Amino acid sequence: LVRRPFLVEGVEQEADGVTTLQLRAHGHAGTPFRPGQFAWLKLGDERYGLAEHPFSYSSSADHPDRPSFTIRSQAGFSAAADLLHQGTQILVDGPHGAFRLPHRTRGLLLVAGGIGITPCMSILRTAADRGDRRRYLLLYGSRDVGQVVFARELSDLARVLSLEIVHVLGTAPTGWAGESGFVNGDLLHRRLPSDLRKWSAFICGPPPLVEGVMAGLAEVGLPADRVHAERFVGV
Repeated sequence: LVRRPFLVEGVEQEADGVTTLQLRAHGHAGTPFRPGQFAWLKLGDERYGLAEHPFSYSSSADHPDRPSFTIRSQAGFSAAADLLHQGTQILVDGPHGAFRLPHRTRGLLLVAGGIGITPCMSILRTAADRGDRRRYLLLYGSRDVGQVVFARELSDLARVLSLEIVHVLGTAPTGWAGESGFVNGDLLHRRLPSDLRKWSAFICGPPPLVEGVMAGLAEVGLPADRVHAERFVGV
């Protein structure tokens, strides 16, 4: 795929250290993508070098001319994302990624760790735009309450979709009635529906979470060909 130019239309601060870049297609109608895919981003004025960075789409796939990418500040491009000005040109090389939600899937398990919530948001936003009535279960692991990204919008989506959200906090505040610790096999056994026939799973997060969840899903009998995993790295 060729790199297509987009302009920064908005920069929105999310949870601590997380920024959403809202882009607008420049001189074209946008590039269609599937929820769960990612693209390589590059500043338009960086003519030389391999200064490209992979980020998942966080926006609905129904609006390819207005894609969004939600980025946690770490180093390099991500550390400067919140400093970009409206009108800054971004070259987008994508989409990439093989995830495709099977039409016959009856339910979708989403497991996110930290900024791994980004592609899950694209999946849920697209489902809401399309009036998808299938069941969704989101297991979302965060370090603490302040690190939960999209908390308010997730609550709104739960009122529109058949969506159950389970927050799992590494450090829970006093009085926290939800899950704490880590997303692991024990939690899967407690929270997954008893009948997983025709369910699929999408996992995105750091390698330890992904590997642990994949092992747990194998234990509860979800076939490997219905599990898609994305391991993220800091860039």
